Amino acid sequence: MLLFISLPLWTGLLLSLGVIGSLIYTLNRHVLMRSKNAITNLTWNGNGDWVLFTRDGKSLNARLQKSTYLHARLVILNFKIGNRNQSLVLLSDNLDPETFRRLRVRLQLEKYKMEN
Repeated sequence: MLLFISLPLWTGLLLSLGVIGSLIYTLNRHVLMRSKNAITNLTWNGNGDWVLFTRDGKSLNARLQKSTYLHARLVILNFKIGNRNQSLVLLSDNLDPETFRRLRVRLQLEKYKMEN
């Protein structure tokens, strides 16, 4: 808050527009999944490779990273796609309870393999 007070008005407005623009982009891509590059579907191949499908029909080959986070109600999948990173957040109500549980167990086993 003090940063905005000490800056000229036009600078504060530009920074505010940047924050609002980032909010709109994030909501459209990750929450509402309206952007063309929003991940709408994913497939886990048996060899540990993942294929991510975007809203505009592209398929992206990805590798799951060790930094993936697992919790009973939340899974954060961190992928390496080429030379960039992509994260996907799954809440417990995104899938039926049994599928979500199986995904967590399988991810836990995969994470254990990556660490050893």
